[in-house]
Amino acid sequence: MTATVPTRTAPRARASGWSQTRLVTSRPVPSATRTGPRRMPFALLIAGLLIGGLCALLALNTAAAAAELRRQSLTQSNAASADDVQQLKADLAARQAPGALASAAGALGMVPADHPAFLRILPNGKVQVMGSPQAATAAPPPVTPVPASTHQPVKPAKKPVKPGNAATKPPTGSTGTHR
Repeated sequence: MTATVPTRTAPRARASGWSQTRLVTSRPVPSATRTGPRRMPFALLIAGLLIGGLCALLALNTAAAAAELRRQSLTQSNAASADDVQQLKADLAARQAPGALASAAGALGMVPADHPAFLRILPNGKVQVMGSPQAATAAPPPVTPVPASTHQPVKPAKKPVKPGNAATKPPTGSTGTHR
């Protein structure tokens, strides 16, 4: 024998809430129609992204301009340094010229050797003298004329005053003013 358990069947209408009647109005409920606050955060987000992007572009543009100015400054200083190097090389070449070396040696009191001798070192270590060395003779130093000291005090020349000269007569009718 099988026993059956009576089951209690609850009406579905009560569990789902469909069986209850509700009052519906034709006016919209104010909380259901308020879409403004939902759109406002999105608009603020878009505006913030635009402003942030523009600020980032401005910062990048400013940094690029500053880097370009620094690059131009370094290029100009590099060109100036290259010009200085070229000038120094030209000065060095001018100073190494034979004429410049001769005048610099003469300023130091050196004289050119008329009959130089050369030393040749042989593979066995001995030294061979080539030529006949002679002592160089110095030219006499140039005589610089010294001006004679003619320092005499200069006296102002006075002219003798004659009695009939106009400089001795007092002015007549002249007040000293100009018209």
